[in-house]
This record gives sequence, C-alpha cells and structure tokens, in this order.
Amino acid sequence: AVTAPAAPSRDGYHFVAWLNLPATMPAENVTIKAVWEAHKDHTYSASGNTITAKCGVCGEVVGTVSITAESKTYDGTPAAADYHCSGSVDRNEVNLSFTKDGRYVNGEDLAEEGAYTASITLGMGEDAATASVDFTIAKKELTATVSGSMSKSYDGTNAVPERHSLNIVLNGVISGDAVTASADFAFAGANAGTTTINATNIALSGKDAANYELKATTASADVGEIVVLDLQYLEPHDYDIVFGTEPVYNGKEQTMTVESFVMCGLDVTYELTGNTGT
Repeated sequence: AVTAPAAPSRDGYHFVAWLNLPATMPAENVTIKAVWEAHKDHTYSASGNTITAKCGVCGEVVGTVSITAESKTYDGTPAAADYHCSGSVDRNEVNLSFTKDGRYVNGEDLAEEGAYTASITLGMGEDAATASVDFTIAKKELTATVSGSMSKSYDGTNAVPERHSLNIVLNGVISGDAVTASADFAFAGANAGTTTINATNIALSGKDAANYELKATTASADVGEIVVLDLQYLEPHDYDIVFGTEPVYNGKEQTMTVESFVMCGLDVTYELTGNTGT
C-alpha cells in the first residue's frame, strides 16, 4: 500500500486531497497533485486587542488584526493609534473607530485631553468581532507666577485696590493655545514695608483651558509695596474727629474732650495734656 504524504500548506487555502494517488505502488512513475480549496466563510473572534480570522470550513487561522494606542500627556498633537494586519486579513476590511466618554469622535480629534477607546471591527452583522484598547490624554500641568506691580499707602488692611497691574503668568502653555488665569490678590500683611503679594483661588479659562491643570492654585511674589502714610497729604474726608459734650460758657477756661479720632478708617491713639492733644 502507498502511504499518502503529509498534508501540505498553502496561504489562503486548505488542503482537500491528493489527486491520482494509487492504492499500491505502481511499476512506473506517477505524478500526484494536491487539491486545494480557498479559505471561505471566515469566522472571527476577539481577545483583548486582537481579532483572529479562521476558515469557516477547516477552522484554520488565516490571519489576525491588532489595535494599538499610546497614552500620553496633552501636547496639542493627536494620539498615536493604529491597527496591524497579518495573513490574509486585508487592511481595507477592517473598520477603525474611536469614542471619548462614550461618544464617537473622528481620528483627527484625538488631541484633546480625556479617556478614549480605539476599536477595530472585522466582519459584518452578527458574524463581526470587535477588539478595543483604552488610552488617555492626560492634562498638561502648568505653573502659575505673579507678575506686575502694586503700590499703595498704608491703610491698615492687606487689600489690593481694584485698579492694579497685577496678573498671573502661566508657564507651560503650548504655543497657539488660548489659556488665561484669574486670581484673588492680597498683600501678605497690612503694615508699611510689606512687599509680598499672595495670589489665591487661581483658576484657568479660555477655549483650551480644559487640556491643562495647575500645579498649585496659589502663588506669591515680592512685587508690591505698602508705603508709610504721609499725613500732610490727608484730605478732610480722610479723617473724622468726634468730640465729647460741648462746654457751656461759664467765664472760665474749659477743656473739650475727644471721644474718637478716626484717620483713613483707622482708630488713632491720642493723649490729652492740659488743653493740648497729641
């Protein structure tokens, strides 16, 4: 009896049988041929980020397709996401799609911060298989600093007047992005000689602000000055003196008491010696 050779392999086909294989050893040379049938009726299964295609007749693996994507920190450019085919799987047969927060997005829109899913689908209808991979674009961190300047006369408070030239400078914004910041400003103290200004509640705004986050929401800088109050420039509305009971003429020297002395909103300590107040 003649033993058939091992079944051969051929890309895109499965082996059916040997043609003209004799049952017994012939007396002369005989040429036998393999009968092939193209893989058909493919079935698809997904595992992780890969779809495997098999022949629907013989069950042989005929190819795979895998999806890859890289997470990164926002830099203004689209994230890298693509798929790779092997075997008889044609790249044009694969459907690539992206979602962000459950909504479909275009491949050109993969530059904004957020959580994404890249998916590939092979096949049609109920026979299709889908593989996915998740990736993220993290917010870029910014450092805020205080710039500008502010000078005021001593008024007993650490408040910064509404009209000032202070602002927040953001370090790390990508060229072309529209991001600004606002803050609440105040001197670090109320006494004359204070130079430090604190910025608190720093917040980002602008059309690209969602792609960034602050390293800290506070900042400080020595860009201010509280100068000594010069009394010679006081206007009448800058001070208020409240006297005590008005004396009644009795022909003698009398002293009128001072109940309070408020200057620039501050209570002023004073002393009375005889008829002279200091």
